[in-house]
Amino acid sequence: MENALIQPLIAVLISSLIAIRSYRRKSLDLSGALAGFLVMSIHFAVGYRFGAMLLAFFFSSSKLTKVGEDKKRRVDADFKEGGQRNWIQVFSNSGIAAVLSVAIGNLTGWEDKCLESKDSVLITALIGGIIGHYSCCNGDTWSSELGVLSDDQPRLITTFKPVRRGTNGGVTKTGLLAALAAGTVVGLTFVLVGFFTTRCSDGMAMKQLLVIPLSAVAGLLGSLIDSLLGATLQFSGFCSVRNKVVGKPGPTVRKISGLGFLDNNAVNLVSILLTTLLTSIASRKKMEKTLIQPSVAVLISSSIAIIYYRRKSLDLYGALVLFLAMTIHFAVGYRFGAMLLIFFFTSSKLIEDGEEKKRRMEAGLKDGRPITCAIPQFLHFRKRVLLNSGVAAVLSVAVGCLTGWEDKCLDSNESVLITRLIGGIIGHYACCNGDSWSSEIGILSSERPCSDILGSRHSIVCYAEHMIDGSDVCNLYSVTIDEVGVAFLDCFASLLQRVRKGTNGGVTEIGYLSASAAGTVVSQTFALVGLHTTSCFDRMGMKELLVVPVSTVAGLLGSVIRSLLGATLQFSGFCLVRKKVVEKPGPTVRRISGRNYLDNDAVNLISILLTTLITSTACVYIF
Repeated sequence: MENALIQPLIAVLISSLIAIRSYRRKSLDLSGALAGFLVMSIHFAVGYRFGAMLLAFFFSSSKLTKVGEDKKRRVDADFKEGGQRNWIQVFSNSGIAAVLSVAIGNLTGWEDKCLESKDSVLITALIGGIIGHYSCCNGDTWSSELGVLSDDQPRLITTFKPVRRGTNGGVTKTGLLAALAAGTVVGLTFVLVGFFTTRCSDGMAMKQLLVIPLSAVAGLLGSLIDSLLGATLQFSGFCSVRNKVVGKPGPTVRKISGLGFLDNNAVNLVSILLTTLLTSIASRKKMEKTLIQPSVAVLISSSIAIIYYRRKSLDLYGALVLFLAMTIHFAVGYRFGAMLLIFFFTSSKLIEDGEEKKRRMEAGLKDGRPITCAIPQFLHFRKRVLLNSGVAAVLSVAVGCLTGWEDKCLDSNESVLITRLIGGIIGHYACCNGDSWSSEIGILSSERPCSDILGSRHSIVCYAEHMIDGSDVCNLYSVTIDEVGVAFLDCFASLLQRVRKGTNGGVTEIGYLSASAAGTVVSQTFALVGLHTTSCFDRMGMKELLVVPVSTVAGLLGSVIRSLLGATLQFSGFCLVRKKVVEKPGPTVRRISGRNYLDNDAVNLISILLTTLITSTACVYIF
């Protein structure tokens, strides 16, 4: 009873003193002081360690905000004397942690617990989330406040080009090192206060030291995420009148970077959420491995995104989407990240091969990457990455939440839902890889493709093959249903008819063989990586290898579904002017097949969803 009264009283006393002091020193306005009192009371009531992390962030950031005010006043268009913060900024920087603290208090009976996943995975994850939260906040503040004062030339994180000081997304070496140090301070505060206020076993007490490198990485990661969001989704421009970098467009403002979708508070909130989530995931792992998998996920994802952005295989937004999707996959399990990688590498390589031949056959193919005239090129790249990994990323998050972010086996006896979700991810990438291999290899083969349909309701289009100047050209002959007669027998001796290469729904034997091989590659990747990263083969034995034929069939099935949808619901026509197969009707376009109901992205999405659903159901029965 005494302890139940002492800690809340101490929480209220400390919070009220600091709120009054901060208001008088103009670090907070009145609304900020009231908000600060509320969140600080909650933190100290749950555990002294949480209140100490909040104080370490608040005092250090407030002190750094006042350092070099003259220089910051010249650079920052929104500079406030003393760095005075209001309630919005207080809740942006501590609201999520306050909610997590209340959740921890309810689960622990308001007793401070150790970071021990064996005791409670959920409590460990919540505590890790709070550590990541303040590491991110402190890292971002130290990075921006010290970075703007350094002599280093800021560079935009997305292009590494020099930019003016105060530009959103501009980074410096000093700033990045400051973010790393800021995260370390938060982790050190958590550990030191915990030694005196939290009861842990001797072994677990020493394990708490792993929080320090974890928080250091979280501080750097939070600063990088904030910079990426600031460079892409937050507007920065140079005002010729005020001679400063500003955050809003105007008639006298020349744009530097960003789209203006988010303001500074929104960018901070999103970066805090992402860092909190990633640190929470790391904390749910065994403490010995807490840094390995999240660090590997971020390292691999960022490296590949940067490589393909520099090679111009992806635009900026496509690279950011790929980074996010790949990080999620690897955080859940190395097998899922490996499947995404094998699909991305092989499909990218195939797209680049045979560019000259595909350019002659396909309308709108440019530098090995398909584009459309109706939408900007960057939007297509972003849509393409989302289309090929978005569904799997959602399924991966669901798997992670159900398994405690531990890679599980395909065993329906243990959990039908988890087996269904994992099977769905396998089917997803088998379908994507199968469709990519089928179309890219099939179009390069010397085999003439066949169509999956007979023709439209009112007319049947036949093709007579001629060789003119060594090129493959088809003359079009149209006959009505009433006039079919002998023409039907001549034109449609079988259900599958020869069509031009590039026609939606056109299939070749080598294309279908490629689709099957692509599905096999996905499953082999899943099985081989799982052999080294999970204990599934020890438990399940050779049964785990059944994923190979399942994925092979899924690759072929996805390609067949995609061809059927393309032949029936997606328009294909021959442009008499451009001498190419096109996907949109027009006055110079002769229809080959399909109705103009779906575009290419919609057809791909539907085929992915259907294959994912069928494969997930099959895995439940097989495993």
